Amino acid sequence: MIHISDKLYLSLKEAALRGPYSADYLRLRILQGKLKGIKVGRDWYTTKEWLGEYISVNTQRKIEV
Repeated sequence: MIHISDKLYLSLKEAALRGPYSADYLRLRILQGKLKGIKVGRDWYTTKEWLGEYISVNTQRKIEV
């Protein structure tokens, strides 16, 4: 975890432990513009809020199909 501008960011490895997706898949979704994230150095980070939004939107899509 890192703090930038009073926000707490999770590494994708940490985020993967909190949800059903791997760190590699989360990185792919950031690059595709589907998940919000930032790159610091060579590592990608997201927030709990952004991860929660992504999971809720994608869970709803699966139910609608």
